[in-house]
Amino acid sequence: MVCYLHGKRGSIMKVLIIGATGKISRHTIAEVATLGHDVTAFGRSVERIKPFERLTVVKGDVTNAQDLAAAMPCHDVVILTFGAPLNRKTIFSEPTSVKLAQEPWSLP
Repeated sequence: MVCYLHGKRGSIMKVLIIGATGKISRHTIAEVATLGHDVTAFGRSVERIKPFERLTVVKGDVTNAQDLAAAMPCHDVVILTFGAPLNRKTIFSEPTSVKLAQEPWSLP
């Protein structure tokens, strides 16, 4: 897989939005797209997402590390917009640990 990452301010970024089918995520997707960035929408019920140019839709589950690992490469930004059940205290740290475990990892 070849990744073209844009690190300069004001350039086009590849943005992954996890939990992309809720009310907040719909607004987030629209705002990111309005700013001219490439958007990847990741969620369980992605068939509800209306397609548009510069949008990639990925069906997956935030609690499945393999789904997350497959969706995350080549993104400059990851935005979490999913709701968390009260009994899952680590659900927000799980996607972060998947991202940090990916190689190669480099900081600008």
